[in-house]
Amino acid sequence: RSFANMGRQIKRSGDAIARLLRPAEISFEEIHYMCKSFFRNSPKLFIAIDDTLIKKFYSKFMQGAGMHFDNQYYREIMAYRLTFGVVTNGKYLMPFGCEFLFAKELIEASRDKFLSKDDIAKMLVKKAQNLFPDKKLIVVVDGLYSTVNFIKWCVDRNIRLEARMHSHRVVEYQGKKSQN
Repeated sequence: RSFANMGRQIKRSGDAIARLLRPAEISFEEIHYMCKSFFRNSPKLFIAIDDTLIKKFYSKFMQGAGMHFDNQYYREIMAYRLTFGVVTNGKYLMPFGCEFLFAKELIEASRDKFLSKDDIAKMLVKKAQNLFPDKKLIVVVDGLYSTVNFIKWCVDRNIRLEARMHSHRVVEYQGKKSQN
């Protein structure tokens, strides 16, 4: 759970464990190379974007932790929210990027400093397009990213999108309204 806890296992300090880690940029460069190599023969790839909570119940003073709604507990909890992008050909899956999504209070207080969920999703799609410029990409998202802003951004850029929509959403396409 923390560098200090991991260090106890091998009788080292938390700082010693932190120094053993390579910079994130190097790890991302390596995973990008692996993704390109692994999926080089796949003509069509799916780019899935989702998020997860890293619960920090007692993290009142931990930088970046905030109140997020947890579907498991059906209430807001103190946590980190990590948005991640994965690439799959339908059989194999590999991560290619991630970003912290901060609590709404922080985003609204300083929009220029923190990315919104739509901004993070757009960034991950752009990263996937840069990684796989010669592949047919289909972006797959859940209801959290089924916003007018993100859908319009995908349509404007001719990005194929498969999104889960909440049942109360109404979609208008070619002048016809549809609701499932």
